[in-house]
This record gives sequence, C-alpha cells and structure tokens, in this order.
Amino acid sequence: MIQSDGSATSGKVIKKFNSGNGLLYQFTFPLGVGSAYNEAVLNMTGDYVAGAQVALRLRSGLHPNRLNDNILNKFWSIETTGITLA
Repeated sequence: MIQSDGSATSGKVIKKFNSGNGLLYQFTFPLGVGSAYNEAVLNMTGDYVAGAQVALRLRSGLHPNRLNDNILNKFWSIETTGITLA
C-alpha cells in the first residue's frame, strides 16, 4: 500500500498507458491514509495517445461537491492526460 497523509498538498500516483485505440485498461491504485486501505480500481475503455496517463490523489475530508454529509471522510482526485474514453 502506498500511504498518503491525505492533505491537499500530498503527492499523486501516476499510471502511464501504452497508446492505441479502443483499448481496455484496468488498474488498481493501492492507496491508503494512515493504516486504512482505500484502493481505487479504474476500468477504462478508450483511445490512448503516446504519453497517456492517469494521476490519482487520495484526500482526507468530505468532497467539496457532495450532496450530503452521509459519506466517507475521504475522496479521490483524478486527472487524465491523453485519454478519450469510449
């Protein structure tokens, strides 16, 4: 497990993908805050250009765009580059 402190300035984990069209990729980001394991599993089908990547950051606290407060006290921030999902 990759441990994060869950802060807004904590680092991100980056997964790079091979280029191609109509590809299905699955990847598990093995992240956690403290001793709690909070993996994120991504399944993505799409077109990937050279240098395509997904960056994920695990954050502590409630998501800023939540509908209510009855949720986990953690959320994932995801950034994609060079990927067009099908």
